[in-house]
Amino acid sequence: MSEIAKALDAMLQDSGELSGAIAMRPDYLCIGARGVAVPKDASHFAQAEKLFDSDGCVSIEFKDYLVTLQKGQGVIIGVYRPK
Repeated sequence: MSEIAKALDAMLQDSGELSGAIAMRPDYLCIGARGVAVPKDASHFAQAEKLFDSDGCVSIEFKDYLVTLQKGQGVIIGVYRPK
């Protein structure tokens, strides 16, 4: 299991309210997905690029979830919460 997969698993275990997590490169190529998140979800999040606030965060409705995306150093993390 990759370090990214371990980190996403830890995120899900530490929070009882998350249904999934995804890690993406800045070009929205998936580098890890856990829970309800699947790699192909990453391409849908590219459309949210212009919606990020000044802190590099955006929340969008996607399928049956509210997904919060956060930009970091060379990675974008998304967490899925039920609506």
